[in-house]
Order: sequence, then C-alpha cells, then structure tokens
Amino acid sequence: MSTFLDHLLNGLLLGGIFALIAVGYSLVYGIIKLINFAHGEVAMFGAFFAFFIFSMFDVDGDLKDHPWIYVLAMVVSIFVTMGLGWLLEFLAYRPLRKASRLSALITAIGASLLLQYLAAVIWSPSVVSFEAPEVFYYELFSVMDGDVLFEVKHLVVFMLVSFCLTLLWWVVEKTRMGKAMRACSQDADAAALMGININRVVAFTFIFGSAMAALSGVLYGLHLEQVRYNMGIQIGIVAFAAAVLGGIGSIPGAVLGGFVIGFTQAMASGYLSDLGDFIGHPLNSGYTEAVAFMIMILCLIVKPNGLLGKGDADRA
Repeated sequence: MSTFLDHLLNGLLLGGIFALIAVGYSLVYGIIKLINFAHGEVAMFGAFFAFFIFSMFDVDGDLKDHPWIYVLAMVVSIFVTMGLGWLLEFLAYRPLRKASRLSALITAIGASLLLQYLAAVIWSPSVVSFEAPEVFYYELFSVMDGDVLFEVKHLVVFMLVSFCLTLLWWVVEKTRMGKAMRACSQDADAAALMGININRVVAFTFIFGSAMAALSGVLYGLHLEQVRYNMGIQIGIVAFAAAVLGGIGSIPGAVLGGFVIGFTQAMASGYLSDLGDFIGHPLNSGYTEAVAFMIMILCLIVKPNGLLGKGDADRA
C-alpha cells in the first residue's frame, strides 16, 4: 500500500506538469487548428533559461540553499519564454495561416528540430545538472509509518498548477480576450468580421501557452535534477498524447488527459519490473511511454474524440 501511495504522489506531480503542456496544445489547436509540435521545445527552453539565470548567480556553487534565486530564475524564464512563443508564432506560423495544414505541420516539425539543436549549440548537447533547492525535499507530513512522504515539491507543483489553471479559466471566461478566443475558436472568419483582431488573439494564445510550458519545463527539470536539449520531444509527445486522450481542443480534457498519463506513467514505472519478473521477460521504466500511449490508443478506440472532446458538426 505504501508503494502504491508513493507512486500516486509521483503521478500527481507528473500529471500536473503534463497537464500544463497539454493545455498549450489544446489552446492553439482550438483556435487555429494547428498542432504546435514545437511546444515541447518551448518547455525545454524554459528549463534552460531558468538554468542559465540560476547559473549567473550561482558563481560559487553555494546558492542551493537559497530558494529565492530559483523563484527569480523561474519568473525570468517565464517572461523570456513568452517572447519565444510570440516569436515562434510571428515568424513560423503566421505566414502560413492560410496555407494547407500539411505545410503548417511540416513547419511545426521543422521548428521543433531547430529549437532542439539551437539549445544544443547554445548550452550543451550533453545532460546538464540542475539541482533542486534543499527546501524542495522538505517533508511536510508522512503516512504509512514514514514510508510515504509528502514533500514540498508536491505542494509546489499542486499550487502552481492550480493557480495556472484557475488563471486560464478566468482569462477565457471572464475577460474580453477570453471572449475573443472563444469567438475565434468557433468561427475565425465571423470573429474577424465583428472587428476581432485575429493576429492579436493568436499571438496571445501562443504567449499564454508558452508561459505555462516554461513553468512546466522548469518543474520537470527540477524534478529530474537535469536538463538536456532533447527533453522537449519526450515531454512534448507525452503531453500531446494527453491532449489527444482528453480531447484535442478541450482545456478540461487536456487537464484530465495530463493527469491520466501522469498517473499511468508513475504506476508503470513502479510496477513494470514486477510484471517483467512475472512473465519472465525483463521490463524497466523505459517502457513507461509505451504504456501511456497504449492507454491512449485503447481509450481512443472507445471514444475517438477523446474523453471530453466533441466531434465537429457536419455542415450542409
């Protein structure tokens, strides 16, 4: 039971990180019907920006016990990555707004590869150590006689994810920009005829999604205590699977899909070795992504539009 609860907490942490990235996929797709395959790389750049800011201050290697510098690095990373998201939309996607979906898809894949190798050139093609602050592992409380620890990192992820999703709900439902986003999602041409600036709405969507991706990238890097130039493709594909599982274009679906994939990966990572011993074939945590995608495929067979997705209505 203690092992199960420990994996459950890990699934909560991973699910929150994947949910933030998956929401970015759904936001962009819901408005311009584009799969932004460079979104994972935006999260990766967010992690590297935070690492860079922290390294600037941590000259003597003695700032690990000062969590405020991590907060500063995270805030700066979010704002810089918002600029990267805007630049990506302005240079790569906006010129192809009226082009075929295949052209936009190829451009998204190209942007993903460009950002990957740009990060390798700027920082390092090798794994870079990014140690989390000591306070990250402080015990808040424990259960099962101390076998399951609820640490500060679980609380931090839960609070930040809750804040971002609440802010997103408020923006979409209570602000003029949110109304414009919903109008563009339903019919961009009609929204333009009503005086809505489509370019501004799309740019805001990329900027907002990039901010959440940066936050998730930093949290993921601190969770693994390392960042690498190709980490974006891993978390990006998993988060894309979460968005598809929940229903691409649905924000609640992206959140649900993120937590389903997160819990699935956590459980698979914990129990695959036991399953391998049972069937007589070695299995390890490297198969966790395969298990997550298998769950996604099985769900889509039953519900092709995703758990909370809606099919497009046929028009006469």
